[in-house]
Amino acid sequence: MAATIQQTLIPRYSPRIGPIRFAWRFEPCEHIGGDIFNFQYTGKNYISFYMFDVCGHGVSSALIAAAVSQFTQTSCEPTVSAIEAPCPETVLNNLERAFPFERFDCKATGAGVD
Repeated sequence: MAATIQQTLIPRYSPRIGPIRFAWRFEPCEHIGGDIFNFQYTGKNYISFYMFDVCGHGVSSALIAAAVSQFTQTSCEPTVSAIEAPCPETVLNNLERAFPFERFDCKATGAGVD
């Protein structure tokens, strides 16, 4: 059941940038964990990708990863007038304020590409 739920949280389609196509493979493990990735269109001709890994395994790590992903999706939504993607530094600073180490007593690592 955990693998099914996690699968609904990852993208259902691959984005394209001109002739470039992206692909991934989802291999669920036996235990739920705090790994998640996604992408979104963040401005005219921009796609942002991110991947998070919350330390540990289990429901708590998975819930934090899902919350971080949802926060990222909603806080980086493009506007009609957006010409540029949000700066990765700004996104990471916003995440640090919303999800400080002290709040959950765990850490997360992330990577993003614009």
